[in-house]
Order: sequence, then C-alpha cells, then structure tokens
Amino acid sequence: MEKTFLEELLEEAEQKERSLHLAHIDLVLGEIRNLEQEIATNFQNTDLEKQFLDQWVLQKNSKLQDKID
Repeated sequence: MEKTFLEELLEEAEQKERSLHLAHIDLVLGEIRNLEQEIATNFQNTDLEKQFLDQWVLQKNSKLQDKID
C-alpha cells in the first residue's frame, strides 16, 4: 500500500522531531559535562585556597608562639 502525501509529511515531521530531540539531548549532556567540570575546578581551587590559609595560619601562630616563649 502506497503512503499518502499526509502520511509521508507526518513521517517526515516525526523524523525531524526525533532529530531535534536528540540534538537537544546532546546540548543538555554537553552543558552537564561543562557544569561537572566547573564543579571539579571549584573543588580544586578550594583545596589550593585551604592550603594557603593553613600555611598562613601556621606562620601567624608560630609568631604568636614565639612571643609566648
């Protein structure tokens, strides 16, 4: 049985909709990857900042301890 014009048009529209849906999924997954990378970078930066603060506190406390001694 041969497809009618409307059936072909509907099939084409459904295929385009699937393609758009997959493209949207790809965009969302890409954005998720970017956000996960940003989160990882934030944690790395925070670890470095903690190290700097720890070092600063050790130096400051060492000076205070020297005053006590």
